[in-house]
Amino acid sequence: MPPSGRQYSETEIAQLLKRATELQNLDQGSKGSGLSLEDVEQIAVETGIDPTYVRAAAADLLRAPEAPRKKGFRILGAPVYLDAERTVDGPLSDEVWAGIADELSRTYRTSGRSQAVGAGREWTYGGSRTLREVRVSATPVRGKTRIRITEEFGREAFLNFFLPLYAVGILTGVVLGEALSLGPEIAITSVIAALATVFFAIRMIFSARVRRREDKHRELLDRLETLVESSSDELSEGAVSGALPESAGTTRAARIDLPDAEEPDSPEIARERRRER
Repeated sequence: MPPSGRQYSETEIAQLLKRATELQNLDQGSKGSGLSLEDVEQIAVETGIDPTYVRAAAADLLRAPEAPRKKGFRILGAPVYLDAERTVDGPLSDEVWAGIADELSRTYRTSGRSQAVGAGREWTYGGSRTLREVRVSATPVRGKTRIRITEEFGREAFLNFFLPLYAVGILTGVVLGEALSLGPEIAITSVIAALATVFFAIRMIFSARVRRREDKHRELLDRLETLVESSSDELSEGAVSGALPESAGTTRAARIDLPDAEEPDSPEIARERRRER
């Protein structure tokens, strides 16, 4: 049993809550994960934190774009898997997704494959038989749209490193016969130096290529965010303008034109009419 007076760091608190949630889901037979905002607010109250600040922090998480998450073998100088996500203002609709799919087709120069996944949408390019795979998903989140871009290019990275090193290995093997005449130490050192030089050169090129792809993901997220927000603004303006004619028609229908009232006769005209009668 851990001591009750121990102070936990922020990382340890997050790990404790995550593990406690997993144990509760296992005990209750639930497949869900994570905590709802109400659960976090309840925890905050029990620890002396005003729930207002919890809701403000949750709003900040929705507004702020998340930094791209990187995974991969750092020995290659860069990850072989990129993951970028952002939540933008504006609901997800069929028209919005059509605009997103068109922008993705222009960016990657391919039509890709589009499909519905639950309440969201997903666009994919490439797959297990290609050198890389790109997935872009859009999910509705409380009137907003969460956009996620993932790209996996492990097979491409393998070929980028393997083929040049294989070619250099064959070349050094041919030269090795003549180099052995200078001594085995010199021959082995020459081979290792050649392979190391080629490896680090490829590593630098691969790192620069991955950085360009990260920049491309950020720029794509910027364009998609603008697209979703502009589509939301157009829908709002269309709803307002569509309501105006009905209001104006109601006003015109309520207005009734009445005939002008006749002015009363003067006393002289009234006496003259009585004489005529």
